Amino acid sequence: FRDEALAAIANEFNRNNKRQLVVEGPATRSRRITGVFHADDPGALIAFLERDGDLAVRVQEDRIVIQGP
Repeated sequence: FRDEALAAIANEFNRNNKRQLVVEGPATRSRRITGVFHADDPGALIAFLERDGDLAVRVQEDRIVIQGP
């Protein structure tokens, strides 16, 4: 992904995984991300996002919720 909105990245991951990514808030959904992630392995993306001090990631049984400021 190169300068993609987090919402678009989440959509790509959601097409390939049972556990869905939910991005809350318009600023968080439009946040631009660049990185290499396999769309069938959300763990790498989650680890990347957890290193960002502005984002909170909650892993739940059926979904992963990403929240920002």
